[in-house]
Amino acid sequence: KSMLEVVYRNAVSLNEMIHKLLEFNRIDRKEDSMLIVSRIELVSFVKNIYAVYKEADVEEKYQWNLSCNTNSLFMDMDVIKLKSIINNLLSNATKYPRGGTISIVIEYHEDLQAVSIRIADTGIGIAENELPYVFQRFYQSSRTKQQYEGTGIGLYLVKTYTELHHGKVEVASTIQKGTTFTESSQYTGGITQEGNENLKTNIGYELTTFTGVGVGTIQTVEQTNSGEVKIEHSEECT
Repeated sequence: KSMLEVVYRNAVSLNEMIHKLLEFNRIDRKEDSMLIVSRIELVSFVKNIYAVYKEADVEEKYQWNLSCNTNSLFMDMDVIKLKSIINNLLSNATKYPRGGTISIVIEYHEDLQAVSIRIADTGIGIAENELPYVFQRFYQSSRTKQQYEGTGIGLYLVKTYTELHHGKVEVASTIQKGTTFTESSQYTGGITQEGNENLKTNIGYELTTFTGVGVGTIQTVEQTNSGEVKIEHSEECT
């Protein structure tokens, strides 16, 4: 049984690294720099990802906590990129702790029309002098790269995808006490605590994707009732 568990963990780790490398390759070639947004219910979306990691902790190494200050939040997000953000942060949280607690906190700031997602662990922590570099591509801590397998791509993708949503990601950490990542965004398109069927099935979005300083592309994207995404037009802007 123990041998099968080792094989399973190695297979999962290899699969994770392959997906990160593929994502990085698309970003590096400017093939993944546009948002395809749809209206999602954020709380249940995050809960579903959280549940996968909690259920995978069959040895119950960690204490798991999830809290939010609202029951539901409907907002416009790129589902694939948001899933990558949450997956990468939770993957880091489970990779480096010595056990302890892993928690997710979702906070809705109605007055600011903003949302923050905070993912924290009580693991080995990150040295203060390394914190400015953790979001750089290929960066790996000298304390962990010999002991843990990694690509140095995950947190780079987190930062890149968060900034595509016009948000920011911050990190705070203390050696031997733990690390907290906070992803936050302000949404001019509006956040609601109740769903709207029209918004979920048929809506146009105007997106700006910057490809250089002062230059970008505006694309109007429509999601049809069947779930198909269509790009109605594309034009250059400065």
